[in-house]
Amino acid sequence: MRRKWVSFEGIIECTRRDIGKASDCLCISLTELGMFREWLRLIILMFDFKDRGHSSMFTKSLFQTIQIMPSRSAVERRKIFLLVLLNPKSPQWSSFAARGHYPNIPVPKVYSYNLTYTNPAGAPYMIMDVVKGRVLGRKEFHKLTKDKQLQVVQKLPEIKASLTVPLSEFSQIGCITFENSLDLKEFDNNKGSAQSFENRKFIVGPLLSFQFSMEQGYVIERTGPHKSLYNLWSDLLLRVSQFALENFTELESDEIDFLLGDKGTPLLFKELSIRLASMVSRLSKNVPKEYTTLCLHHTDFALRNVLFDDLFNVCGVIDWALTAVMPIIVTADYPKDLHSTPYEPFRISENFEDWDLVSFDWTNMGDKKLYPTSIRISNDTKTPVPIDFNVEVSNEIAKFYLRAHFATCFLLNYHEETEMRALTEQQSEGYNLYLVAPKYLKLHEILMEGIPKWFKFSNWIKNSGNYL
Repeated sequence: MRRKWVSFEGIIECTRRDIGKASDCLCISLTELGMFREWLRLIILMFDFKDRGHSSMFTKSLFQTIQIMPSRSAVERRKIFLLVLLNPKSPQWSSFAARGHYPNIPVPKVYSYNLTYTNPAGAPYMIMDVVKGRVLGRKEFHKLTKDKQLQVVQKLPEIKASLTVPLSEFSQIGCITFENSLDLKEFDNNKGSAQSFENRKFIVGPLLSFQFSMEQGYVIERTGPHKSLYNLWSDLLLRVSQFALENFTELESDEIDFLLGDKGTPLLFKELSIRLASMVSRLSKNVPKEYTTLCLHHTDFALRNVLFDDLFNVCGVIDWALTAVMPIIVTADYPKDLHSTPYEPFRISENFEDWDLVSFDWTNMGDKKLYPTSIRISNDTKTPVPIDFNVEVSNEIAKFYLRAHFATCFLLNYHEETEMRALTEQQSEGYNLYLVAPKYLKLHEILMEGIPKWFKFSNWIKNSGNYL
């Protein structure tokens, strides 16, 4: 008989034990954590409860026992996370919002959690209020009328501006965590109860970044916390020297190939290392003082992580797992859903750079005679249909103007926030933020993701080093 590795009878027991009742359950969701499971040890303020297509949703009452008999491997089972979503009688917001920092950002209340596999449920779990609303997908958003698109986008800068207001509580760069965070063994002894940690102090812990490993590809590394942008960038740059010594001393040729389409040579590595050191020194030390102020950064801020009601009012913001305290200058990216690349809807040239933090600008339709001919499978008829690139390109151009609208609304909202909180003129100087930020964001992206990005954007590094 196969071992019953997830017990919904056990989650009933945990719910009753942790919050004293189980009658208000709306549903139980079985989700997969993906590659960021370990981050729950550091970021236990909030967690993404969306069904990403990998979940099984159970709308049974907590009083009805459901046993799951998996066919998955032990490794796959280690990625399972249970979420018990409670139907709140009245809105209750948790974490920073409940402590008065961001009263206008709705975040669901977390009642309890346990991050071990030895609890009665047999898997990590979290018990939290559900936020009733809908996420606007890319296709649904583009089907909205232009005035509705503007209405939706206009809601996002209100959240962004609130988060960007300078923090006085923290003086270091890093991820938000709790003081004296418990290790996994201690969670069982403390029942993983959120009530046990209500009065615990928030602190800044290590920042989590992606760095490349020759054996594993991109892996998560911890750095800091750091007292300045210069310290953060310098640390990331110096770590690469150690990586080179560990991986490049037995090359059979003068080609460094990461199997990601980005190749370089030892001589190019040396040149880029020196140029980046110069850029780190110049850019970090010449950032206008008002842009070095620390603020809270939602690193995956996007339409897909904001829940709207039927009138397009914001009723929930989710996916805070990567929340960090960062200088304002490197938080000035646009919502991910509004980004464009030079490769979508089709590749227009090999000469354009494709950045993660800085959007490509489609500003005109171009020569339609050069549009490619392609097909896609229709979701409705399941048959091949030609792609109308006129519509696709028009949508990308629309995103250009929606980004401009976002930046405009952000500055207006930021001005209101800073006036409301009576900040000094120096603290509230954010009026050129989205104009000056791109070069800082590009350097930040290169350093945060390591050598493959060095080689990918080597021309930018060389050219930028010259004009700086």
